[in-house]
Amino acid sequence: MKRICPRCNEPLFSNCYVKDKGINTLSYLELIIKKEQFQKENKEIKSCYCSKCGYVELYVDIDDSNKHHNNDDDLNHLKRTVQQYARDYKKKMEQKKQEDEQLQIQLQKQLLEQKLLKEKIKESKKSKRKKALRKRIILKKMLRK
Repeated sequence: MKRICPRCNEPLFSNCYVKDKGINTLSYLELIIKKEQFQKENKEIKSCYCSKCGYVELYVDIDDSNKHHNNDDDLNHLKRTVQQYARDYKKKMEQKKQEDEQLQIQLQKQLLEQKLLKEKIKESKKSKRKKALRKRIILKKMLRK
């Protein structure tokens, strides 16, 4: 049975199929039209709807200027995109690791500086005590004489 387009009353063709090129939860539907000698033409499937009655329609732009790239080109592009994403992610992780290491080094420096400062304070207190003790001893000796 021949199917007819509800808008323009032209016959519909069945030498095509729909393919989902999406990754994980993303969907990118594409219409693959079979041509002669095992050639295929890819077109992006678009959609529209009526906000009044709820009618939904899928369609394809027939303009030659909107032709989709060859499927292999799309896969290569997708592969390059994923590789670039992986490189960027790796670079970000390395930068974060370096920043974390620098932060750790800074914290260790601060802790060491605090310890040194505490030790200097203790030493200065000890030296002050020693000086005070010496003065007392000298005063006692002088008073005895």
